[in-house]
Amino acid sequence: MTTPPVLRSYFIGEQSLLIQCAELFLAKGHTVLGIISDTQSLKTWAQGRGLRVLSPKQDLTTVLDEPFDYLFSITNFKILSSNILGKASKGAINYHDGLLPGYGGRNVTAWSLLNGEREHGITWHRMTEAVDEGNILIQKRFSVAENETSLSLNAKCYEVALASFGELLETLANGQVMGQVVNTPVTLYAKSKRPEAACILELRHSAEQIHTLVRGLEFGPYTNPLGLPKLYLGDTTVITTHAEILDSSSRLEPGTVVALNEDSITLTTATHDIKLGGL
Repeated sequence: MTTPPVLRSYFIGEQSLLIQCAELFLAKGHTVLGIISDTQSLKTWAQGRGLRVLSPKQDLTTVLDEPFDYLFSITNFKILSSNILGKASKGAINYHDGLLPGYGGRNVTAWSLLNGEREHGITWHRMTEAVDEGNILIQKRFSVAENETSLSLNAKCYEVALASFGELLETLANGQVMGQVVNTPVTLYAKSKRPEAACILELRHSAEQIHTLVRGLEFGPYTNPLGLPKLYLGDTTVITTHAEILDSSSRLEPGTVVALNEDSITLTTATHDIKLGGL
């Protein structure tokens, strides 16, 4: 049996998924030539592993000065030029936390929830100068739970990404790297895109729509890049972090207060009553 080739690669990114994938890469017997990141936790890990650390602010066309096979972009939010991508003799590969081509760009786990999708997924694809348009190498789909939040959906993406990275490495080692051509335009969600009306809850909407907005903006202890759901009270706004659709339907004017206590408020909507907490 022919021994698979040892791959020599660089990794670029900003979050801990990069560490887990790089550890798996090393465990498979491949060589990590360096980590490109300004994130301190990644730099500390790389230095502890005796790996070369580079900054993405450096001229990568110059500092990537030895031959290597792949450049892995994992939670990397910087657009790389063709000159940098071309340094990898076998190509550059990006991890994307959404299903391409329908969900390209930034914060797509949240937008998938906000759009009411019942299915989400992750994509490993070849990198080109055009954002998220390279050939798809591996794509994994999974169901969105009824009470899914951006926090829980991001966690699912993390787990599926790490599991599928091992599959990707097997494919690369066997030389099966053509991938699926993206034939339809990629829908890009810009970093600057935000929910309408500054994330203010519209009580004339259905309870399901309000619940969806609150869940989509729940990032737990992590940075919220989109905004916080709010109740507009005429002369002030109140942030809410939790919503629960009740079985009751008071059939009063939407926005009528049904119940109020120290940590929650129950209001009517166009459909069911909704209880908002974490005020």
